[in-house]
Amino acid sequence: MRQNLMPIEWNSQPSLNSSSLESEVSDLKVGAKWLTGASLSSLRELLAACSLGVVRNATDWVRVACQAKRIAADQPIAAEEILAGPATVLRYLRLLSSVLQDAEKHGSLILPGKPRTNSQGRECIPVLPVRSLFDSLTFMGLEAEIWRQKDSNPNELFTNNWRASDNAKANVAGVLGAGNVSSIPATDRYCCTVWRRHTQEP
Repeated sequence: MRQNLMPIEWNSQPSLNSSSLESEVSDLKVGAKWLTGASLSSLRELLAACSLGVVRNATDWVRVACQAKRIAADQPIAAEEILAGPATVLRYLRLLSSVLQDAEKHGSLILPGKPRTNSQGRECIPVLPVRSLFDSLTFMGLEAEIWRQKDSNPNELFTNNWRASDNAKANVAGVLGAGNVSSIPATDRYCCTVWRRHTQEP
């Protein structure tokens, strides 16, 4: 059942003058420099604060997403917006925090399962389900893995981007978000924040 929803008024020209833009970019540069040398525990504290922000804004997030798609927020169909929005972002933040905790505790990243080699001779890396994230319940019956190229080096499975580096160049990147899955821009942003903090890639 659909509700009669008022159209959303999008502000296509946000009020942002050049001086305020320069100030915002300056703040981003300070944060980017901090990120390059941030310890794993500091990054985990940052991710915990982000998680609290997601929880605090989850209700409004889902309401706006439902309004944009002209669906009722109090109907079962709204569950899709919950899962594709704040629920997915929270899972991603918990996954990032767990990975950083493993790195801090063991000095390396730990996979959720044992890699295998398929009939094509390609190394397959399991990524779903992750037991600590209740994936077996949320994604019941689903499994996922990444197939690496045949010439991939097994010893180069992980990058070192998660390590702090005081000498690394601090970079500021922009993340463009579009489409009907509201979690994608957020997870892309966190990917840049944690895994690409030492690179110039957006």
